[in-house]
Order: sequence, then structure tokens, then C-alpha cells
Amino acid sequence: MSGAADSEGTYVYAISCRRLGLLKIGVADEPRKRLRELQVGSPLELTLAYTQPYGERGDAVAVCEELYRCFAEKRDRGRWYRLTVEQLRYGFGRRATVEAPQRARAAEAARASQFAAGEQKRTRTLAATPSPPIGKRALTTRH
Repeated sequence: MSGAADSEGTYVYAISCRRLGLLKIGVADEPRKRLRELQVGSPLELTLAYTQPYGERGDAVAVCEELYRCFAEKRDRGRWYRLTVEQLRYGFGRRATVEAPQRARAAEAARASQFAAGEQKRTRTLAATPSPPIGKRALTTRH
């Protein structure tokens, strides 16, 4: 297991069900608590096999999503994968995984910039549109 789980930060974790040869990959602020939650519903023993800390939750989510893409062909069901811890470590070391937080932050900045540009355009359009006089009723013709 990497790092001291359950200190400050958010973690990408892997919980192992050795008997079935499965790893669950996820994100949690408290991986040990997440293990306890999953263990309650499982008749098989689960163990916390791996943790990787991140200072920002968004970084952990970006890495986790990249791992899901990387191991899509090994997915068993839900977020459970037929993987070894060694394969998972390989996934963490891949360039795409290492760069995932930076790409996610850049994409978020681009979305925020596009949103701000759209808001400015909307504001200019509203400012240029004449508004009807206040207190005047629209003339309607009755037949």
C-alpha cells in the first residue's frame, strides 16, 4: 500500500477481493472507511491493497477516470477489475495517468473561459436590445 491512508487529502484507492482476483478502484477521502463500508455488504474478505494521495479531489478523480479508461477491457462489473496490484501500479505510472490532473484542470479552465465569453456576449446582447416602455399596455385588436 502506498502512502499513509486517511491523512489529509483525497485518495485513489484499490480494494482487493483476493478470493475472486478483483480490485475495486475508486476515490475517497477516507479509504479505510470506504473499505469498512464495502466489507459490511461482502461475504468475502476485502483488503485495502493500494492508496495514492492527491492534494485536490479533482486530481484524484481525473486519475481514477484515466485508470478506468486504461483498464476498461479488464472491467468485471461496476468499478471492479480483474487486475493485480502490479498492473495497477503500471497504470499509475502511464504518461496519460500522470498527466490526467493537468489535462482536467486545462479542460476546466477552457470551459470556464467559454462560459465567461458566453456571459459577456449575452450581457452585450441584452444591453443592446431596447426594452418596452414601463407602464404602457400593448395595443391589441379585438375582433
